[in-house]
Amino acid sequence: MVENPIPNIGIWSPAKYLTRSISSKLVLIIALTTVFIVGFTGAEASTAVPANAYASNASYGRSWQCHRGFIEKNDSCLPITVPANAYLRSSGERWECNRGFHKNNETCVAIKVPAHGYLSDSSYSSGWICERGYRAVGDACNAIIVPEHGFLSRSALERGWDCDRGYLIVGSQCQLIKVPEHAFLDDTSRQRGWLCDRGYKSSGDTCIAIDLPKNAHLDYSGNGWECSLPYQEANRLCILK
Repeated sequence: MVENPIPNIGIWSPAKYLTRSISSKLVLIIALTTVFIVGFTGAEASTAVPANAYASNASYGRSWQCHRGFIEKNDSCLPITVPANAYLRSSGERWECNRGFHKNNETCVAIKVPAHGYLSDSSYSSGWICERGYRAVGDACNAIIVPEHGFLSRSALERGWDCDRGYLIVGSQCQLIKVPEHAFLDDTSRQRGWLCDRGYKSSGDTCIAIDLPKNAHLDYSGNGWECSLPYQEANRLCILK
């Protein structure tokens, strides 16, 4: 009797294969579920709500927020220390000094308002402003000396005054502007206070008529001339080149 050289590996059964496949998938599902549960438990432990805080519905970051008057630090909510003469801001996360006080490190110091001054709401200055007619000099408010034919002006920050129309600032005085013939007062001309009429140009303290050469016209200012195209200037004349 001749033995069969092919080993007996058994007859392939679909039922056995299906059973083994389902068993393998169940093992994989159980393993993944265990990992998820362990990870979820750890995540919940790391997002535990500390004291002086409340749970929030944030979709990312921390799942809690500190109560008003507390600030987050190292996963804790520490109380905000509000110094004397200060108040907690509406956000509840920081404090500001009361009006009449300014911040100095972690305290609020009273603002010293000099004579002829008053408190200012600006946080970028000394906390006070001088009354009209006075200007700040160091820690004091000194009276502004307005010369004759002058008036108080906030636009002139250094002087505190400007001259009336028709007068020009000369040193600490207001000097009468002498407008020559064929000219008019001009507030933009700080050196003389006047400009020549159209068709005239300044010559010293006077205005003289512009001598237009042939083939020329007054320029945009009206106080000079330029050649009409296609002419070009040469030796104060307009010629063709």
